[in-house]
Amino acid sequence: MKEKDLYQSTLALGFGIVAIIAAFLCPFVLKTAFLIRMIAFAALLAAGIGAILCWKNQSAVMTGSSTFRYRTMFGNEKVYRFSEFVRLERGTKATKLIFQNGTIYIAGWTVLSERFIAAMDRAMEDR
Repeated sequence: MKEKDLYQSTLALGFGIVAIIAAFLCPFVLKTAFLIRMIAFAALLAAGIGAILCWKNQSAVMTGSSTFRYRTMFGNEKVYRFSEFVRLERGTKATKLIFQNGTIYIAGWTVLSERFIAAMDRAMEDR
């Protein structure tokens, strides 16, 4: 397997584990109404599972100097070309890379390789 050029750091795994543990503690620790405890349980469990899925699956591998294969948190794969880069939008928690054929969301804890950063820099300069 090729080395990943974009992947989620272990912070995502740690957050997922802590959220799942907190989810299972909610019904016992919270002294509120049953419905509120179950809503907190469901929200924390969903956040934890989502973070672990991102950590395990979300990645990108460059297949050449001009293309990369992106894999979503659910395992769906799509090939993007740096030449199809449209724009970059920075948010407070994530960055969006917008291409002609789709969008990639990059969380704050995402790790990018030097060659992926260099290829994105070239794509932004060519725009």
